[in-house]
Amino acid sequence: MDGMWKDVGGVYIFSGVKDNIWRAYYIGITDSFQDRHPDHERWEEAKRLGATHVHTRRESQAATRESIERELIGTYHPPLNTAQMTSEVEVAR
Repeated sequence: MDGMWKDVGGVYIFSGVKDNIWRAYYIGITDSFQDRHPDHERWEEAKRLGATHVHTRRESQAATRESIERELIGTYHPPLNTAQMTSEVEVAR
């Protein structure tokens, strides 16, 4: 994944357009985009599903990143976040 990533924390979405609608394929958080993104293990998988873009939001607070991630995963149900969705369902029970 090419780009000049900054050493800041945040939330990110691997996404692409399908049927004229943006689709989220993977949603994650990181303490450092610079450390996380150059060789992200899910990027190739996301590209095979249709991802063409990485949308990011800078967020310095870890608790806020985690809250945003949970909300986005719960809303968009990205196919590559199945482990997080399963964990959340188990925790809710």
